[in-house]
Amino acid sequence: MSIAFAPDAPATTRAPSLAPLLLAPALIKPVMINPIANWPGLSGNALILTKQGERPVKSLRPGDKIVTRDHGFQPLRWIGQSQADATAIEFAAGAFGNEDPLFMAPETRLLLRSALAEALFDSAEVFVRAVDLVNGDTIRPATQTAAPLMHLLFQHHELIRISGIEIESLHPEHSLSDQTDAMRANPPQEQHNLRGSLTGSGFIPPARVCLTPAEARSLIEALA
Repeated sequence: MSIAFAPDAPATTRAPSLAPLLLAPALIKPVMINPIANWPGLSGNALILTKQGERPVKSLRPGDKIVTRDHGFQPLRWIGQSQADATAIEFAAGAFGNEDPLFMAPETRLLLRSALAEALFDSAEVFVRAVDLVNGDTIRPATQTAAPLMHLLFQHHELIRISGIEIESLHPEHSLSDQTDAMRANPPQEQHNLRGSLTGSGFIPPARVCLTPAEARSLIEALA
């Protein structure tokens, strides 16, 4: 079975619609970040593209082959879980080109494609944090009791496909101490596997340019 992204497609034809994001500035409300869970995560019911087709994230196990944009099929090195809180971000279906409703940790970065991004940041593909896309309407702090968030780790920082859009995986160079502290409730073997995955990786650059909150807002406003 062969599954591949189409990197040669024109950036302007593959960009998610920004119309739902472009609301009046007064509707943009700050979202408090929980510093204990300031790394990428998404709800377990989200569908991820794997070698066997789409599967719920919560069904994944270490070793499963996941489709990545830059490195093809990659084995999942580690999967963790943490309890989401009121800071989780809810994306309505279609809010960012996603086919289904999604819940993410605020720090999760989504891929945004735009010719304007290339002009401003020397890259047609950039990462924007979920929290920086909040518009008070279709993208907002979760209003329902949040389910646990899942965290996916690979050998590299990867672009993975979730519900038709691309988001980042957990970066291998996130603080090892922060991650193991946050996952103390997990079995010791899982903590050991995480240490093994992160130790000795060396410098690993982010998969794409990561915009600051100010840069993200300026790009979204410029695209209005």
